[in-house]
Amino acid sequence: MLYLKGISTNDFPTALSAILGESAKGLSASTITRLKSVWQDEYNQWRRQSLRSKEYAYL
Repeated sequence: MLYLKGISTNDFPTALSAILGESAKGLSASTITRLKSVWQDEYNQWRRQSLRSKEYAYL
């Protein structure tokens, strides 16, 4: 949900609400920015990995 809604569309309140519940809507902009940076780094690491030896049903 974070990558689908959060990082791709910057709709973090919706993404975090789906994961953490309604209380996530009250997170500050600086917290969202920090979390987005961490998640973007994780995504960049994931997308650089080789998929040759793995099988995914959905990508």
